[in-house]
Amino acid sequence: MNEKAYIHAVLKKIRCSRKRKEEIRKQMEADISFRLSQGESVQEIIADMGSPEEIATDFNENLSQAEKRAFSRGRIIKIIMTVAFVLAILILLLYLTMPKSSDLQKSQYFEADRVEQKMKETIGLVEKEDTAGLQEMATTQMAEVFETQSIAQIKSQIAEEWGAQEGTGKVYLTEIVSGGAHYAVGEVTVNYEKVTVTYRLSFDTDMKLAGLYVR
Repeated sequence: MNEKAYIHAVLKKIRCSRKRKEEIRKQMEADISFRLSQGESVQEIIADMGSPEEIATDFNENLSQAEKRAFSRGRIIKIIMTVAFVLAILILLLYLTMPKSSDLQKSQYFEADRVEQKMKETIGLVEKEDTAGLQEMATTQMAEVFETQSIAQIKSQIAEEWGAQEGTGKVYLTEIVSGGAHYAVGEVTVNYEKVTVTYRLSFDTDMKLAGLYVR
């Protein structure tokens, strides 16, 4: 172990303020430098002074209560700063990964009229219980969903019978960015003879059906 490594090992184990550690470091450097000038080797000096643990123990036993309190405060502050930094990183990552919405009217990827037309087509297929037709217009992932659950099954979760359509409410459109991908999301309430259903439909930039939610 050389001189710098030895002093560093000692300082790591001393429980005092940074200012006090700097004073100890300078003191040790001066003592070792003097003994080196007297012809002693680094190894002889280290063997004579004792192990880092022994020296640190001596220093810690002789520290004032004020120094010990300063060390404790420093550790608490360091822990708080570390936790705050980690939380800041987690919040940033969460923000970057969370879906973000914006006005679809200002979108560079979608046209409101086209999205509304696709919504009408989708709702028409749902009303006809045309699962195959929905699969053809859906993304690969969404088409796989229709393979395990038919539209008739999805409709029955709302009500056994819907009846004929009687009218639709206002269409709400937004653009969602999730994982770097852009989606047009439309929501509309449709009145049927026996039930009122709210559709939430999403489409990717190729206008493929990417999500179908009814309630």
